[in-house]
Amino acid sequence: MKHVYQKVLMLVLLAFFGLASSAQQKGAIKQQVLDEKGRPTLIEFNVAAKAYVAQQPEQLFRDVLNLRSNESYREAKSHQDELGMVHQKYQQTYRNIPVEFGTYTIHSKEGQVFALSGIYKEIQNVDLAHVLTEAEALEKALSYVGAQNYMWEDGNNEQWLKNEKNNASATWFPKGELVIVENAFAKTKEEHVTPSYAYKFDVYATNPVSRAYIYVDAKTGKIVNHNAIIKSAVANGNGDTRYSGNRNFTTDSYNSSYRLRDYSRGNGIITYDMNTSTNYNSAVDFTDANNSWTYAEYHNTAKDDIAMECHWAFQQIYDYWLNIHNRNSFDGSGALMKAYVHFDNAYDNAYWNGSVFTFGDGSNTYFDALASLDVSAHEHGHAVCTYTADLVYQNESGALNEAFSDIWGACVEAYAAPEKNIWVMGEDIERRSGHEGLRILSNPNAEGLPDTYGGTYWAPLASNPTSSNDYGGVHTNNGPFCYWFYLISEGGSGTNDNGDSYSVTGLGITKAEKIAWRMESVYLSASSNYANARTYAIQSATDLYGATSNEVIQVTNAMYAIGVGSAYGGGSTPSYCASKGSNFSYEWIASVKVGAYTKTSGAAGYSNFTSETVALTPGQSYAITLTPGFASTTYNEYWKIWIDYNGDMDFADAGELVFDAGAMSKAAVSGTINIPSSATGTTRMRVSMKYNGAQTECETFSYGEVEDYTVEFTSGGADTQAPTAPSSLTASSVTQTTVNLAWNASTDNVGVTAYIVYQGATALGTTTATSAQITGLTAGTSYSFSVKAQDAAGNISAASNTVNVTTQSASDTQVPTVPTNLAASGVSTTSLTLSWNASTDNVGVTGYQVFQNGSLVKTVTGTSTSMTGLTAATTYSFYVKAADAAGNVSGASNTINVTTLSGTISYCASKGNNSTYEWIDLVQVGGINNVSGNNGGYANNTSMLGTVALGANTIYFSAGFRSSSYTEYWHVWVDLNHDGVFGTDERLVYGSSSSSGTLSATMTIPTTALLGQTRMRVTMKYNAAATACETFSYGEVEDYTLTIVSSTYNVLASSFEAAEALSSDELHDFMVFPNPVQNDLNISFAGMREVVLTIYDVSGRTVIAEPLFNQEESLDVSGLAKGIYTLILDDGNKQISTRFIKQ
Repeated sequence: MKHVYQKVLMLVLLAFFGLASSAQQKGAIKQQVLDEKGRPTLIEFNVAAKAYVAQQPEQLFRDVLNLRSNESYREAKSHQDELGMVHQKYQQTYRNIPVEFGTYTIHSKEGQVFALSGIYKEIQNVDLAHVLTEAEALEKALSYVGAQNYMWEDGNNEQWLKNEKNNASATWFPKGELVIVENAFAKTKEEHVTPSYAYKFDVYATNPVSRAYIYVDAKTGKIVNHNAIIKSAVANGNGDTRYSGNRNFTTDSYNSSYRLRDYSRGNGIITYDMNTSTNYNSAVDFTDANNSWTYAEYHNTAKDDIAMECHWAFQQIYDYWLNIHNRNSFDGSGALMKAYVHFDNAYDNAYWNGSVFTFGDGSNTYFDALASLDVSAHEHGHAVCTYTADLVYQNESGALNEAFSDIWGACVEAYAAPEKNIWVMGEDIERRSGHEGLRILSNPNAEGLPDTYGGTYWAPLASNPTSSNDYGGVHTNNGPFCYWFYLISEGGSGTNDNGDSYSVTGLGITKAEKIAWRMESVYLSASSNYANARTYAIQSATDLYGATSNEVIQVTNAMYAIGVGSAYGGGSTPSYCASKGSNFSYEWIASVKVGAYTKTSGAAGYSNFTSETVALTPGQSYAITLTPGFASTTYNEYWKIWIDYNGDMDFADAGELVFDAGAMSKAAVSGTINIPSSATGTTRMRVSMKYNGAQTECETFSYGEVEDYTVEFTSGGADTQAPTAPSSLTASSVTQTTVNLAWNASTDNVGVTAYIVYQGATALGTTTATSAQITGLTAGTSYSFSVKAQDAAGNISAASNTVNVTTQSASDTQVPTVPTNLAASGVSTTSLTLSWNASTDNVGVTGYQVFQNGSLVKTVTGTSTSMTGLTAATTYSFYVKAADAAGNVSGASNTINVTTLSGTISYCASKGNNSTYEWIDLVQVGGINNVSGNNGGYANNTSMLGTVALGANTIYFSAGFRSSSYTEYWHVWVDLNHDGVFGTDERLVYGSSSSSGTLSATMTIPTTALLGQTRMRVTMKYNAAATACETFSYGEVEDYTLTIVSSTYNVLASSFEAAEALSSDELHDFMVFPNPVQNDLNISFAGMREVVLTIYDVSGRTVIAEPLFNQEESLDVSGLAKGIYTLILDDGNKQISTRFIKQ
């Protein structure tokens, strides 16, 4: 029989399928392919029905996807291919917020839609309240990246970007975008299936080099996803050859010499020399006096001849894409191609960073210089992918991303240098002993890569994809897809790791590359997997060569060869469809019991137990028990069993679903299977357990397991007796859109296998349970329901009693009251706090919408919020609206206009008049590392920026002395409230020392400090404590800029192992009172050392000498004669003195 994909109707009815079915009934849908969740990855429309036109995408999405009121799609890009077909890609949104990796593409010709392809992301009940500010989320992102240096910290790189974009405001500094994204780093399955409302940052690090989109949950601050922009050619480093022989290439004449610049292709191709730097702004042109770039000139220890290789390679890459695929540069619009060679020292890597191409020179241990033809084409392939399918760089989509780059490397070599070994990636740069290249497309196993999906060498997919696990094996699991491309190009036969024999006739690389390009440019989307690749490969071949063409047959059989899907049905050896659980870490099938047969097993996504035979007698019923196994936590599992009664190699015929649990369970499930009397021979039985939802017979789902068995029948008699009618049908829990039904069980001479639920005369579906929930109803509408019982022989009972139900009336339409008394406080240069009085609602207020200058900027649940990222000396208007759960929104509160503080704050002057003898020679904190000499008493270092966190931070400093060292008093002030004044509570460090070594101190930023940039003042004064605004005789003052953040992210300065702690235990803040004194003289000082007190009279005679152990002492001087006395405190390091009068 013909194999088709179909969706089994579920009793918990999704309106999605109702409308899709309606469209099918009207003849609009020709066929559709569904993913494991029942959403379409490809729909082919009957063009003759003229159901949809490209100019009305809203109608198409509404009918086929049945979007909720808070869901929509907005056009992202569009292009027309060489067949005259137009492909419009649409971005999924939820409440106007982008849903990452959720895209559909509408395919049309002459305005008539013929197909829809893509991935739908299920979004329900997402909490859109965010606790973190953008700045706080960025701190989390940078802490996760953990780099030592970033692009925006280097002024040269910032200037390069401004020049590159021709935009004076351009910056590498990450700007957060709020999106909805799946939690790729989930620790539990519940987290994994719940999408996150997250900040998306483009973070470009320079040491070590990386660039990726980092997603930070806006509420918890956890990193929930990572999508690399820079993709290395190999996981452990990659490289390139230094020669492709003598080649002709285009340069330009400039200033009496020639440069490696070609402006005849697109907007240009330029090859730059990084001179082993990592600063792109320092790159220079390669030049030659006579345009003859000879071996004698450039084949040197610096490997300068790699520049010629690179320049020629990118010209061939450009020509390949233009001549073969009619694509003008990687973006299709002639984008300038900049290639940078000699990056860093002995750098074993190459990458596309989202803007330019970068190549190291290799270490000669792993690779030679990396800008070879195929590696350059590979990196260019990543750029092409960015502008087409944009495959997420993790797990299966990341493996496809890598595979396409390898495929384009092979295709470009075949185009420009067919004498090379085109099926070996990086053969020219390889320097490892025993290796032919990085990867071998014609034999992936040779370099330790799989050639079969899930087979030998297959790398485990990662629930937490990071560079440490190669983002879920992207450089390994690309092997099968590369081998698929080789097979459709060259052909081949054999037996794969699943034991399946295959034979593929090659189509030639010319046809193969057209099919692959159509897949990537037209059908694949960000989170496509291998199953999607099969669907779109077949569709691409169908578009190009026809539905029953040889090209479709070979493409299908090549997918079968790599273990993805069945062989082509038109004459190929039939086989059962594949079904498996992709992740079996959490749950698996532990035991299957059918009658007297029992099989226990461990965790596996799929187990082939067809070597074992289960004996069954026709016409008999068998008790079954299905037991799940769990790693720790128990989960809801759905169970089904199919038996292929007619032996046609599928489970799609009526009656072949022999057990449907009808509901999910965390424990073992039991039931009965009834074998029809007509069953004969030997066939296959499939047992499937899926997490949290019902499955189809040919589904690859996220969590669970599938097991196949052999069953054998003997002859038996037919069953013609119908079950008894179900009784006592009742309805409960009626809402606007749902109702629960329940009834008493029927009986049967053999056994009841299912209950059919009817709405009026229409059958909604079947269930094995005696209850069901009906969904998708309309508010305020009357319905009638009944139930019939069915047995395995197909006998159907009489109907149960009929129950009539009217759904609840329409939803809440009353708006909340208007928020009142909106006010602003805590206004600074860049932030302020808004607060207001709460609104009331007949049901309840669920949130407040905050508007800035007339635009909605955030939604919060409380009655106050911080507004950050504002501009100094700028007036903003704000108002607030209240919203309830039904979506009713109140009128606006009062509008307030607030002007932020001026960004220009003047600070008081402070300096040392004489810094000849001592000066500040080191200050290091939060990324500031300033070594200096005598600055004349004051240095304005506010151009130096450091970052400190709330809480304890370490600061290092030291004094420079001309000759002798002196006792210096150190103070550090930080303007914590950004008001331009150093208050007494803003002195964070104080103490004294006579050391010329490096000193350290703890600088504690209180939690009440305002975040953002502010002034830090470091003062060193000779022999006495200074105030913040003092001009003193000897010493020096230095001012710096600090950014206060809530937590640090690897920006603190390196510590000094030999640093001395600045001790506030030396004497300071000395006071004696009252003065004059009669009886008790009070003495106070700061310091933790033991102090000796000595009092002298005017003749120099010692009258009192004793140690002081407390910082506050009362000394009885009543016995002293009237007169003037000198009091000295000595801590063994220095002395301080004062005079007092005894009355």
